[in-house]
Amino acid sequence: MKNFPSDAELLNQVKEQRSLPKYYKILAEMAHDIIFVIDNHGTVKYINSYGAKIFKVPPKKLLNKNINVLFSADIANRMLANINKAISTGKPLTYEGPIQYPQYTLWLDTQLIPIRDSNNRLNSVIGISRDITEKKLSESINVKYTSSLCNLIEILGQLSLENSLKNICQNAVLFAKKRLGFDRMEIFIAKDAEKDVVSFYCDANSCKENFTVLNKPYEDIHRLLHGKVPVVTRKLTENNWSISIPIRSKIGHNIGVLRITSGSNPDNYTTSLLRLFSLGLSYIIQNLKTNNAVKHSDDLLKKIMDAVDESILVLSPDIRIVYANTYFFNSMKQLGLPPLKIGDFFLKGNPEYQKAFKNVEGYYRKIVKTKKPHDTLDTTVQGSAKTGYYSAKRIPLLDENNKLELILNVSRNVTEEKTTLNNLKESEAFLNNVLDSIQDGISVLDKDLKILRVNKVMENWYKDSMPLVGKKCYQAYYGKNTSCAVCPTQKTLKTGVTCNETVPRMDKNKKIIGWQDLYAYPLKNAKTGKTDGVIEYVKDITKDKASEKNLLDSEVKYRELWDNAPVAYHTLNPDGVVTSVNETELKMLGYDKDEMVGKPIFDFIEPAQREEAQLRFLRKIAGKETIRSGNRVYLRSDGSKIVVSLDDVLEYNEKHEVISVRTTMVDVTRQRQIEDQLKNSFSKLKKTMDDAMRVITRLVEMRDPYTAGHQVRVAQLACAIAKELGLSEDSIERIRIAGLLHDLGKINVPIEILSKPGKISESEFNIIKVHPSIGYEILKEMDFPYPVAETVLQHHERIDGKGYPYGLTGKDIILEAKIVMVSDVVEAMSSHRPYRASKGTKEALKEISKNKGKLYDLKVAKACLNVFKLKKFHFTDR
Repeated sequence: MKNFPSDAELLNQVKEQRSLPKYYKILAEMAHDIIFVIDNHGTVKYINSYGAKIFKVPPKKLLNKNINVLFSADIANRMLANINKAISTGKPLTYEGPIQYPQYTLWLDTQLIPIRDSNNRLNSVIGISRDITEKKLSESINVKYTSSLCNLIEILGQLSLENSLKNICQNAVLFAKKRLGFDRMEIFIAKDAEKDVVSFYCDANSCKENFTVLNKPYEDIHRLLHGKVPVVTRKLTENNWSISIPIRSKIGHNIGVLRITSGSNPDNYTTSLLRLFSLGLSYIIQNLKTNNAVKHSDDLLKKIMDAVDESILVLSPDIRIVYANTYFFNSMKQLGLPPLKIGDFFLKGNPEYQKAFKNVEGYYRKIVKTKKPHDTLDTTVQGSAKTGYYSAKRIPLLDENNKLELILNVSRNVTEEKTTLNNLKESEAFLNNVLDSIQDGISVLDKDLKILRVNKVMENWYKDSMPLVGKKCYQAYYGKNTSCAVCPTQKTLKTGVTCNETVPRMDKNKKIIGWQDLYAYPLKNAKTGKTDGVIEYVKDITKDKASEKNLLDSEVKYRELWDNAPVAYHTLNPDGVVTSVNETELKMLGYDKDEMVGKPIFDFIEPAQREEAQLRFLRKIAGKETIRSGNRVYLRSDGSKIVVSLDDVLEYNEKHEVISVRTTMVDVTRQRQIEDQLKNSFSKLKKTMDDAMRVITRLVEMRDPYTAGHQVRVAQLACAIAKELGLSEDSIERIRIAGLLHDLGKINVPIEILSKPGKISESEFNIIKVHPSIGYEILKEMDFPYPVAETVLQHHERIDGKGYPYGLTGKDIILEAKIVMVSDVVEAMSSHRPYRASKGTKEALKEISKNKGKLYDLKVAKACLNVFKLKKFHFTDR
């Protein structure tokens, strides 16, 4: 099995940690409680080392295991029910319960605290379980054990005075019922020669001699006498048990059997007491056979006393030690007290013992004076090595003259029970801190509605009724003498299930001062499963009530706004059926509410658009992106049509499922008519403008017939380049216009220069270089919505600043001019001129490729090359 880290090692790990979550985990590993995390499916997500020790496996072997694998079905189902209860309520849950193993029962006190995941959902609990097995065992210890032990010693002393085996057996059976509380005792004393027939068989009614044990129901006696089994326990009926143990001789032979019958399953206490009785009878019977008086037998007394797991101390009236068993001396040694011997004063002259046993000397003085027993349930003994806790029974033994002869002191070590009780008190303090930290009210009631515990919140709420504990809930919280007519707590007590009601909070004058949400949770007995009480969880909802009233008032106002809004509204369910519609929309379409509500909205849409409308609706509720519907045609009740613009908003539930669609509807019929008219006007205007530009272009070409069609072809290429660059349709249009008008300024250049067949002079070229400026001066007066004039002005500039008319560089040249610039160069080199033949498109593209980034913009040049090489562009006549 894996070695688990010690507390010291864990502390060193804590000091080395800088991560807070790791720090918490190490603290959990140090805890001496079981700490675990289990999700709502019962899967173990974490368990600390202490918990793994309890289950006797390393922690890793428990991770991701389901509790159905780790526990029996009933325990796993009970745990999963408690886990899901804590998760569903969102509140801590505490319960006790046993886990049954083949050899023992483990009792755990468990607190479940619901926790949230990264998405803020409650789906797991962190549990803290404390091992309370010792506490449960200590509760079951018979408080009469010490008294029964004293009675047993007295019984054995009296039996030792008998002079016949028959009398010993008869009196033993009688004393067992009267003095030790056994329902019935039977004694079987075997013959020396054989063990199938016993010398004596005694019970409360008779004592038989030469009794056979071969037949039913004495098979167990026969087996015990022959040493086949050490002890036999039988369930005789539903309410009767028997336990049988052998009476053994000094040399280990079975010389008899003791059998008792009890109304409950024999526990360790019963078995131990029976073994002591068996041991005492063995010595009495054997000494009887050898005619040895037992009355003053130190050997018998020592063996019996040393077999007892209690401190037995016999003192003289002057508090000297007359006798003490081995357990007493060992206990003093463990406490770190100096050794004592027979004849020593127990306390007098022993300062260490006087300090350790405070007040005890006074108890003995009182016994000497009154000759009456003195018992203590919880005596603290402070030794130098450790502190012990003992319950003690001090009995005066009187002689025949009623004079004190001895003091018998029988003490039981209750240190473990005391430690368990202290731990319980610490747990109680922790529970009180938890309850007082909760910001809502907590009350614990018994089945009679009596208040057992409350937290600070309840005390603050009901100051005038303090103290609350001990009163009935209806007395403390409502000032009534009878229970409330509507009471979720009484309903929970009857049904055993959680109940909830909204109840008023009242002041001392029985006036309602607020409202509370009261949840009654059943407190069930872990053994019987019955409801023994109720935990009331009370939340103040006074503000929520006020908000609820305001909400109702607002709802009326909202309905008025909804019906009278200037915009039409309707709501649809996820199937597209109308669930509500306002008055504005009803008036707009001319229908009554009953004619629309409950009908599919698609029935009111023009048939030609219904299929598209249904597809759009399905995409919308599926969470897919949909564009706003601006031209939906609806049918009025009179058969006329209306164009509307729609806007939809989805409403979701807590599971993020669509539960409703809210639609805003605006009548845009007139607006669409105006838009159509504007489109027609714009088309006409554009046609007029294009006609004007063709006229201007024709005027230029008439002065320069060699460049006929040049401006049209430049516009064609410029538009193709602009499209390749990904420009908008609007941008492409303004570039087209600029291309058509870029040489408009040549209208002012003499025709002789434009048509000159030879090389032109420098002065003539300077005249030609003025044409961009002249074109700009003509066009700037026109109210173009685009920078057409600027494009015409800059189309002969170059990126390196060596163009004309102003020598602008790349950053100062607008994009439209850069595009027209490249288009002009390519078309011009590809066409015939009076002063040279055509160089062809191939040479023109070489020019662009050679000087891209130098004379021509790099992106524009690359786009031009792509247009020809990839898009296979070619010029056309129109």
